[in-house]
Amino acid sequence: MNDYIKIRLLVVASGNRSSISPFIQEQIVSIITLGLQVDKFLIKGKGLIGYIVNFFKLLKKISQYQPNIIHAHYGFSGLLSVLQFKVPVIITFHGCDVNDKKERFISKLAAFFAKHVIFVEEGMVKKMNYFNKNNYAVIPCGINLNDFLPENKTVVRVRLNWSSEYYHVIFASAFDIPVKNAKLAQMVIDGFNLPIIFHELKNLTRSEVRDYLNAGDFLLLTSIREGSPMVIKEALACNCPIVATDVGDIRKMISNIPGCFITSLDPNDVKEKILEEIKFINSNQRIKGRAQIEKMNLSNNMIVERINEIYQKVLS
Repeated sequence: MNDYIKIRLLVVASGNRSSISPFIQEQIVSIITLGLQVDKFLIKGKGLIGYIVNFFKLLKKISQYQPNIIHAHYGFSGLLSVLQFKVPVIITFHGCDVNDKKERFISKLAAFFAKHVIFVEEGMVKKMNYFNKNNYAVIPCGINLNDFLPENKTVVRVRLNWSSEYYHVIFASAFDIPVKNAKLAQMVIDGFNLPIIFHELKNLTRSEVRDYLNAGDFLLLTSIREGSPMVIKEALACNCPIVATDVGDIRKMISNIPGCFITSLDPNDVKEKILEEIKFINSNQRIKGRAQIEKMNLSNNMIVERINEIYQKVLS
């Protein structure tokens, strides 16, 4: 580390929620452990205009903090960041900013002016028509393996007061996000003549998400589009079985793990895969997902080492 350039990093991301996205915050914490100095600029506003009005606030932050590199997350944050030409900008594209056609134009514009870009999964490179191999990398967001640990399902259910007389299915997001396609999931679940409780992951702390994944029988993801969904990695780290549509990098993550199933968007296919999953969990098995996370070097500590190499490359 002594040979590395001393870095003052400014992370630029949306601040429209009550706090920064958990996986971005967890990445920042891991970056700090490498000895980098880090500060944040959170954007308050939505849409292109909402972001642009933050431009002078960003300039003021840069003047006060004097970073030598900026790491922006998502296309809109990236575009705002590259509008200043003083500090080199790295942008991580997470999926929705590339998969959505309207946002993709903004992302392409931001990427053109960035010093380096990061895509969280390979398919995004083709969607962006981005083939400048000298200044892009495919690096998924990592996971904090100390926070997401496998626990005994029965023990966690007692803690949550969940009845053992039901199958507990965990939906991979909140029900009210259209791209997550909860209508398909709910329709299939409602079609079973089985005692099933369907739980959404909404307004939960990180520890509560971990408890849901450990207490649930399996995770169900029926998204139309994804990048590299964190909930898949979190489920794997907790050894929670998964049924998921073939989007983003999910196939790469789970296709070779017994107890994990890839489905199409066809309701009959989703139903068939859930029936296969129920057979698996009825044998009182959990998956060996944590071993997959470790094999793929997806811990936050490993991921930020790769990102720091990009910082050093840009500054040198």
